[in-house]
Amino acid sequence: MTSTDDIRVPPVPRVESASSGSIWSAALEMQQAWGLPPKTASPELDQAVLELQADLQALVEDIRQGPLGRWCEEAGDFLLELRREFLRHHRRLVVQSRQEAERTPTAAAEWLRMELAELADRFHTVALSRSSRLTHGGWSPTEIVDAVDGSIAALPSQVLAPYEPSAYDDPAHQSGYRWVARRMLRLDRWSRNLVGEEARLRVVPLRALATYHLSKNAAARVEGLAAVFLQSEAQLAVRTRLILDGIVKGYDILVEHVGAADFPELLNRLRKQVEDEFALTDEELRRIVDEGTRRATRLLSHSLRAIKEDLPVIGTFDLPMRRREERRLIETRDQEVRQLEQRLTKTKETAAGQYVLLALHLEFVAFKARAKRRLDERLTALSHDIRGRSHVHVERVLTVLDHVLEVLGAEEEAEEGAIEESLEPVERVLGEAQRSAHQLLDQFAADQSVGPLLEALNREATALTDRYKVPAGRLPHAEYKLPPPLVTVEVAFSDLVSAFIQTDVAPKVLAVAAESGEKLRPLLMAFEEIERVVTFSTEQFDDELVYRDPGTMDLGHGQMHEVIIGSLTRSRDALRELSKQTAVWPEEIAAAIREAVVAELGSLRDQLGEGEIASARSERGAAAAQALDVQLARFGRLIGRASEEGSKTVRRVVGDDRITELYDRLGLVREGSDVPNLSLLDRPDRNEAVPIYYRRLFSPQAHWAGDVVAAHGAAIDRVRSALAGGSGALRTAALVGVEGVGRGAFMGAAARSDRWSFVKRVAFTRPADVAEIDAIFTDLPRGGLVVVSGLAWCSSPRPGGFDPLRRFVDGVVADRGRSAWLLEIDTMVWRYACQCAPLGDVFNEVVHIDALREPELRDGILARHHLSGLELRFRPEDSDADRDKFFQSLHAASGGLLQVALTSWIAAIARFDEHNGVVTIGDPPASPLDALRMLPEDVLLAIYLVARQGWVDAEGLAAQFRIPRAAAEGRLSKLVALGVLERPSGRAFVIRRHLRGTIERMLEEGGWTA
Repeated sequence: MTSTDDIRVPPVPRVESASSGSIWSAALEMQQAWGLPPKTASPELDQAVLELQADLQALVEDIRQGPLGRWCEEAGDFLLELRREFLRHHRRLVVQSRQEAERTPTAAAEWLRMELAELADRFHTVALSRSSRLTHGGWSPTEIVDAVDGSIAALPSQVLAPYEPSAYDDPAHQSGYRWVARRMLRLDRWSRNLVGEEARLRVVPLRALATYHLSKNAAARVEGLAAVFLQSEAQLAVRTRLILDGIVKGYDILVEHVGAADFPELLNRLRKQVEDEFALTDEELRRIVDEGTRRATRLLSHSLRAIKEDLPVIGTFDLPMRRREERRLIETRDQEVRQLEQRLTKTKETAAGQYVLLALHLEFVAFKARAKRRLDERLTALSHDIRGRSHVHVERVLTVLDHVLEVLGAEEEAEEGAIEESLEPVERVLGEAQRSAHQLLDQFAADQSVGPLLEALNREATALTDRYKVPAGRLPHAEYKLPPPLVTVEVAFSDLVSAFIQTDVAPKVLAVAAESGEKLRPLLMAFEEIERVVTFSTEQFDDELVYRDPGTMDLGHGQMHEVIIGSLTRSRDALRELSKQTAVWPEEIAAAIREAVVAELGSLRDQLGEGEIASARSERGAAAAQALDVQLARFGRLIGRASEEGSKTVRRVVGDDRITELYDRLGLVREGSDVPNLSLLDRPDRNEAVPIYYRRLFSPQAHWAGDVVAAHGAAIDRVRSALAGGSGALRTAALVGVEGVGRGAFMGAAARSDRWSFVKRVAFTRPADVAEIDAIFTDLPRGGLVVVSGLAWCSSPRPGGFDPLRRFVDGVVADRGRSAWLLEIDTMVWRYACQCAPLGDVFNEVVHIDALREPELRDGILARHHLSGLELRFRPEDSDADRDKFFQSLHAASGGLLQVALTSWIAAIARFDEHNGVVTIGDPPASPLDALRMLPEDVLLAIYLVARQGWVDAEGLAAQFRIPRAAAEGRLSKLVALGVLERPSGRAFVIRRHLRGTIERMLEEGGWTA
């Protein structure tokens, strides 16, 4: 148990409250900042400067009440909103903990996690709102500059003032010019005194002097004030995240102490500590306002003191006005202020991005809380399943063994048939236990035990926000300067978390599941041992399979009775020891899975820090740099492809027979002219040496084939638009493509929508009749989507064979758009069906799905491998040339069909070093295309008929070839023997699944489909 003293918000350096003495000292410092009042020989000049000082002091107060006050009020509202949400949830926790004390600990833990998730969602909304307000509002430096210019404009342009007494006195060191000027000034005063005139006056350009000092370095000083706003926003965002971390930690401790007597005390302690942190943050806001006021005072008072220092000498030979020229200074100041405005706008975006980053972390907190809840739900179900399939059956076997041993022990000598009758319950219960244990082992081996858990985590991940734009780092600290704006990075949050679950969480969970499956082996061995004992004992006692050596003494029934009891007793004792282990298996396995998931999610939260986000950007930059290499390599592949296409064109025009004859005359050996290699028609080796988690990444039936969907994004939009339809229009769309091109992924993406009231899937797997077609349209609700596949089974070239297809077309037309219809069909079957029924007229949107190009195929393969986190090497030297050669061969062999390439990739793995995390790739399996091209023309014709119709039976082939049914059956059986066709059930023959795409490609290249 964690100590209750651990409920603490992470500490932040605290600022002590200001005492009364410090307040007076701060006020005195503010007053001294403006300097002493001016004392010149001109009262008018002194009064004008004092009025300017009063205006500047009023401006400081306006800044305090205006920009600083507004910022403090908005930041306070932000904190108040967070505090209000926390207290609302806390009150609900208190009330529900009192009213629902009968909750089980598991249910209470789930309830607390959902409360935390909801609280994080509320905080998430508040953080994004703060980011938006910061981006579109805030303070502008021009406000201060304009206000200062207004105060300057109120000053008199010039003031006539007497020379100060110091102007007549000779200083210790002065230039010759000033010595002469001072003598002339004293002479002028003496002469004026003789005639009774007043002393000469000097002209003080007060407005120009104030403009000079208040505009000099104004942008740099205003920047110091702007830095207060930016650093305050960064500090507020960090402070909010620390408060959040404290709340999360507090909730974790509440989950650990749920149901305990001190649970209410922990709730109150959490509230008090969080409120203390909010109060501290609110106090820091007020101190930030004070700091901003001091900076504004220093900004203006420094210039005012400089003005006061110049007043006694300005306009004299000691300080002529040309040394205080302000015109060019104003132009420079205005330009610097504009540049400051631009930098401030960009830096404000970075500061606003800190709240977006905070929102990202808040959403991850909510995701983690929901993931833990899903984790507890699935692990509870898994624990019950493991217990029911292992320990419960162990206890049943032990119970029946105890009963049998008790019965046998009560009889000194059993009669014939009594042992068999006594052991019959053991055989029955043992058989059930073995079947259950085998099912559980298969479940672990096939990842079915943890599959629902991973699916639940994936669903939670896909519900996250798609993208965030956050700064690539934390805003640097700069005391009196604006920090440089940071680069904004786009984080694909949902994809990032989903990929992490696939690459980090899933392997750990699958590894735990594999280890758990190994624990079942001793249990199965124990069951098998008991089964052998029971079988042997029954056979021995019944004297059915007993071999007796004439030289040995025969065992009597009494001795056999003792042997059976001894064997069963030893087996029971061994199983009882194993029962102690099976009793804790469910908790151990669930704890191991929970620890793996929670630890990985914790590491993901650490990886979402600023440094990792910046590295994600650099990785994207590296990927962009590699794009040029891909383009250069593509040029070479285009040349090779043009050569290959030229060879195919020559072969089509001239003909294979003439080319073979030409080779014979020239004495050349034509490659591939021998008997076709029928082994190429077999399915590629599944390569059982490759772990199952890696094979799953390359499953041809994967519906998450995002590369297929990404390559046809515009086509998916057209299909969705067609299915949405208009008023009175048929809502129909057809997906046409060869087998293996990824129609399933395409169809899933096109059908994925919340608009459908239902989704009905119709899949024909055997020849259909009109009654089955009518059943589709019977009681069909409106507003749904009907997905149809296997339509090839609705037509056959025989009398009435096209009636089901035509009835289907008529039914779609009669539906009149009440339901949407999505059809998935092979390319050749589509062409054939359109000739037999108006299918192309009824289905409004027809999308032909093309095979992937080599770069797309390469990206799809490498993207799946990247999810494994393993290193990839290519034979023989692992160079770029070896890599390019492999993918060229893979694309040529697969024809760009993703499902074929996925299977070929697994078969091409030469070595899987799981210990060192290295996958070594050899040569891809050879394409069956060459073997298919070399088949006789009559065989190719039969294959063409099967591919065109989608299936065929002996009657249909006999009718089209005008041959007896027995001959047609023989030809089809020969194709089965060749490995081209298969007969899944009944009388129908179909092309083997892994050859369908290649056969359609071969027939199209040979001109069969022209």
